[in-house]
Amino acid sequence: MITTPSSLGSYLAQERVKRWHIVAMTREQTLLEHAAAVTFIASAIVEKIMAAIPGISGGNRIYTSYATMKLAMTHDAQEVFIGDVPSAARKRFIRDELLVKDLFYTQYATIIARKIGGGLFSIIETSIKIADIVDAIRFCEKYGVNSPHKDRVLDGLKKSLHEQREELKARISVKTESGQLVSEIFDMLHEEVFKEPV
Repeated sequence: MITTPSSLGSYLAQERVKRWHIVAMTREQTLLEHAAAVTFIASAIVEKIMAAIPGISGGNRIYTSYATMKLAMTHDAQEVFIGDVPSAARKRFIRDELLVKDLFYTQYATIIARKIGGGLFSIIETSIKIADIVDAIRFCEKYGVNSPHKDRVLDGLKKSLHEQREELKARISVKTESGQLVSEIFDMLHEEVFKEPV
């Protein structure tokens, strides 16, 4: 089983890991660039959700925002040691115990879940998964070389995004009215992530 040590150096080393070995791209994307994009996107999602959930104290909001950023920045950090691994392969490696999540991520996630509660933590995790997929779609659409393979990859990503959208709706429904809020979140993603800035 591969476990990965946590250190500032290993997190910064994400700049050396190249993504997209399975789809031809017109430019490279590093793991660090992807982690930053996921952090921005996940933070925007979680902040919108927290604004809609009644009764979350100011301190808990700040901590939840911080936790989202920390977990999003390290969500793929184990790839510093094993290289970029497609999602389907990663799930199988984890299932077969050939790979574990980055130690910092795992340990910190446990602390966060205890501090803010499992319900809010599951919203953070689902938001990070959505942000991960959204950045992959954004990058693939923008820089992917047109081919049937690229189209198949995008179709798979969009299917995964739909599944995570339903997951987020279920997670939020415990706390507040979920359908409208999730629609607003995806409208925001469409406007702010997928459209070119002016």
